[in-house]
Amino acid sequence: MWILIFGPYIHLAQGIVDGAVVLQFSPEAAGHTFVVDAVSSRQLGSTSLQPERAGVYTININFSLDEPSSHVVEIRVWVWSDYARGQVAFRHAILRPLVMRQPDPVIGSPDDFRMVLGL
Repeated sequence: MWILIFGPYIHLAQGIVDGAVVLQFSPEAAGHTFVVDAVSSRQLGSTSLQPERAGVYTININFSLDEPSSHVVEIRVWVWSDYARGQVAFRHAILRPLVMRQPDPVIGSPDDFRMVLGL
């Protein structure tokens, strides 16, 4: 197993992070298993992909930070096999904190709603 890509070593606020890594695989790299994980002082999240053919793939990874990150966060891309061949191109990564919305203020009466759905 080899680490191919790692970084960006950034501090993130406490909360849930929605991430995406965009990679391009050559025909020779297709069929091998790749792992994308997020780490700080510990592993925060992990996902894997085995591209069926050459092309561009978006790998989504979500994780949460229980407290503000005193350590930097990095995203790593691994290839699972020691025998993998081909090329992997890094396009970009997005790490987007998800913010909890506050309830919208109700203008008028709550009785104005016409239908209520039970969950």
